[in-house]
Amino acid sequence: MAELLDKKKKSRTVIRGAFTRVANEFEQLLTVQPVDIHRVHVSWELLHPKYDELKVISSEIYELMLDQSSEQDLSAEVDACDTYSRKFLSLRLSYENLVNKQKLVSVKGDDGETVSSQLSANENSSRRKFRLPKIEFKRYDGNIKRCLPFWAQFKKIHEDSDIDECDKIEYLIQATVVKSRARQLVESFPAMAGNYEKIIDSMQSRFGREDLQIEVYVRELLKLILNNANSQQKMDLCTLYDKIETQIRALETLGITSDKCSAMLFPLIESCLPHELLRVWQRSSQTVNNSATTVAESNLEDCLTNLMLFLQNQVQTEQHISLAAEKFGLVTVQKKKEKASGVVLGAMGLVNCNVAKCIFCAGSHKSNSCFKARNF
Repeated sequence: MAELLDKKKKSRTVIRGAFTRVANEFEQLLTVQPVDIHRVHVSWELLHPKYDELKVISSEIYELMLDQSSEQDLSAEVDACDTYSRKFLSLRLSYENLVNKQKLVSVKGDDGETVSSQLSANENSSRRKFRLPKIEFKRYDGNIKRCLPFWAQFKKIHEDSDIDECDKIEYLIQATVVKSRARQLVESFPAMAGNYEKIIDSMQSRFGREDLQIEVYVRELLKLILNNANSQQKMDLCTLYDKIETQIRALETLGITSDKCSAMLFPLIESCLPHELLRVWQRSSQTVNNSATTVAESNLEDCLTNLMLFLQNQVQTEQHISLAAEKFGLVTVQKKKEKASGVVLGAMGLVNCNVAKCIFCAGSHKSNSCFKARNF
């Protein structure tokens, strides 16, 4: 025991010497002006682990001295350790003050004077000058299609470890529609902390299964394409593109990328396009594919990507045409003027309706042929 204690004390003597040398160097760096921030940081990174090592070995020596040393020796040992601790704490405060001073930035005001302001972590970002509206729950009714956006919002509460599980159940009840399938499922469990995970697992297995989500979005996409192809009133290009893009992005969120469903989606999307647009697409696709005779010769995934890019360009072209057709509002003003003046733009307006009338009897003949005028 005594031999082990002597070894520990020799080791501590070496560590104390190293700590003292680094502490003196660190203290000297703080007094030199201007302060070399880089060297101060390096010296601090050396000083901190040496103090931790010194603290550990001093604790081990104290435990060994309890069995064979007097109270006076133990008190002297504690006082010696406190000396090094006091030294380290003093240097740590000096280091923290230096770091805080480095956060002082010079901001030049409108009057040309330099104003110093301390930036905290929150103040580094621009301060919000307005009040955001309160976010309300998107109440879930058990519809499988609405499960993804609902869970994206409620996930913040689910992953918050500071909220009690009983409170999470109450939030879950408030986030569901009254008398809906989702509300009935949540209320079927007693509102106890241990049942929260069971409720979440039941909701995930009932409404949030990945295979059901994929099936729903595939059906929605097929329904959209087939209805637009068979309907007499065709959907405008912008609306069609937005809805197709929405469904494809939803499938990508579920892990169904275009390479897995391009063989099915490409011919369906292509078949629902208007004939004029389909001719333009065929000419452009042949140019991209180096005048390929058939689409099958190229990769279907690339074909689907090119088709969506083509539709996107067509939508942007339609927007530019709409903006150009407005002519800064002159068309609307011209139509209003024409309507106010009573100008007829149809074919009937080209017919000369000015029939000659007699000035004597208001008849439909010329004035010099008026029979009544001869009797005057």
